[in-house]
Amino acid sequence: MKWGKDKTEAGTGRIVPLSQRAVAALSFWSTHFPNRKPEHYVFPAERYGAGGDEFSPKAYHVDPSKPIGSIKEAWEAARLRAARILKGETEETDANRETDPKEAIAPLACRFHDLRHTAVSRMLNAGIPIAKVAKIVGWSASTMVLMAKRYGHFALNDLRDAVESISGGKIEAGSPVFSPVSKGNAEAKRPN
Repeated sequence: MKWGKDKTEAGTGRIVPLSQRAVAALSFWSTHFPNRKPEHYVFPAERYGAGGDEFSPKAYHVDPSKPIGSIKEAWEAARLRAARILKGETEETDANRETDPKEAIAPLACRFHDLRHTAVSRMLNAGIPIAKVAKIVGWSASTMVLMAKRYGHFALNDLRDAVESISGGKIEAGSPVFSPVSKGNAEAKRPN
């Protein structure tokens, strides 16, 4: 997916590879736009309002050549949908509760940026080099150094494995490295 204008020069115009799951979701989404072209926006500009016998919200005048103006309402609806899914409930179940506001399901406590943070953390925890992650998310070289600490969450076992990596393997004969436990090395004279 080609990224448009970003906050940074490193992020603007980059190509972002998508997982198979993301491609499947976007492929389904694109079926709502049968005349879609590759240069069209994934989330197009649209106007919306309420109408009909049930006075339900409707989108109209969709223009895929222009980007969506705001994702606030879509994000709020997604947070509520996620909360229902996590509680194992449907929209109908929640609609029956709306008579008592105390029983209504609250939207999931999640900011949009939390998704980016989670993705970066998961890639780093999976062993993806930080330079690759930086390229995907559009960090400049200087930002990559700053973000390494913020996004690099390491379990104690990960740190232990890193330290163990330097003690592996045999010490070759004639090596300037002396094993502290080798009886032969304990008796040998070591250079200063």
